[in-house]
Amino acid sequence: MERLVREKLLQQKYNKHLIVPMTIYKEENFNYIYNGLKEIDQDIHHFCFTATEETIYHRLAKRGDEYGGWQYQQASKCVEAFKDEQFQTRIITDHLETSEIIELILKKVLSK
Repeated sequence: MERLVREKLLQQKYNKHLIVPMTIYKEENFNYIYNGLKEIDQDIHHFCFTATEETIYHRLAKRGDEYGGWQYQQASKCVEAFKDEQFQTRIITDHLETSEIIELILKKVLSK
């Protein structure tokens, strides 16, 4: 309940869209957060950014993560989990620039 109060206060104070960038592949955790946000605002959009393991490994290396570290170990779990129906709408990001991802999200959000 305390979490919902904090989120509602944020929404009231800023009166803007809340973007929550997270990698949540465990169904129970995802549902807890998604449903909590939906209680605050029914007009919720969920976008699941996906990429191949190779792309993820490349991005991890590019940002300087240690090869074989925790982040690398999570990649295959996430790739597999994000195939589940609950992770809609998917945006395949392998060959997209950040600006292209933003455009796709805006199109989907504004078309409703």
